[in-house]
Amino acid sequence: MREAKLRRLVKIMEETGLESLESREILFFFRTIKISRKIGANGQGNPSAVVIGAEPSASAAVPAAPLPPPAVALTPPEPAPKDTSGLVAVASPMVGTFYRAPSPDAALFVEVGARVATGDTVCIIEAMKLMNEIEAEVAGVIKEILVKNGEPVEYGQTLFLIDPHG
Repeated sequence: MREAKLRRLVKIMEETGLESLESREILFFFRTIKISRKIGANGQGNPSAVVIGAEPSASAAVPAAPLPPPAVALTPPEPAPKDTSGLVAVASPMVGTFYRAPSPDAALFVEVGARVATGDTVCIIEAMKLMNEIEAEVAGVIKEILVKNGEPVEYGQTLFLIDPHG
């Protein structure tokens, strides 16, 4: 991406209050540029990422003006905070894809209510075509599974809540 295009994108972000910019190159010649804005406490802003351009090459033009926000922002209501005191969180040690079973036709590692021992495999995270088994750090009962099968996870994201006293 040329410096002039990058400067235009930064200017757009400043003018519109956008918080982040993401650029991805696919197959060496397609590039997508994603700009997203954080939702404020008053509910203003665009809740989802907006794809600004999909370029057939790195030299194609990027729109000079931002897209208008959607007429109606569809945001799900925030659930009431749950009491997680006394529960131990199992966090993702890496970025990857979360899987609840070793293969699509195999039984799930754990379900809500299942008792696990320290060192039991609770899920797999695929990172760069490597399957990494994630183990329970404490013995207890699975109280909540916070990620759906096949979803991407981030480093440090909570995957499970375990009640060590259950």
